[in-house]
Amino acid sequence: MANFMLPHCQNYLDSKSNDDLYQQGVCSGIVRTISLVGTLIKLDKSEFPSVSNGRFQQFACLDIPDKVSIRQTIRVVVAYSEARPARMHEDFTGLTIEALHAAWRCK
Repeated sequence: MANFMLPHCQNYLDSKSNDDLYQQGVCSGIVRTISLVGTLIKLDKSEFPSVSNGRFQQFACLDIPDKVSIRQTIRVVVAYSEARPARMHEDFTGLTIEALHAAWRCK
């Protein structure tokens, strides 16, 4: 749930926080994995456009610039989630996909 994971992501962004480093790592891992998968979907779309035109591929495809750090990516996810407090009961992974897609969707 987002209400569980969001504080750990916020702590990750606070360089002075040593609170539950394991969960900070989980946050980082989730965001990084979704970022990588979104990038792979982009590559798949470019090589196999007729196969990769489904709704999932269009929604999950990400065009994150190479220079964007994991910290910047987590900052986008935190800001997106904080702006939607009524959705904190939802799955963190789904909100992360939405946040990254809103910031860096494929064109």
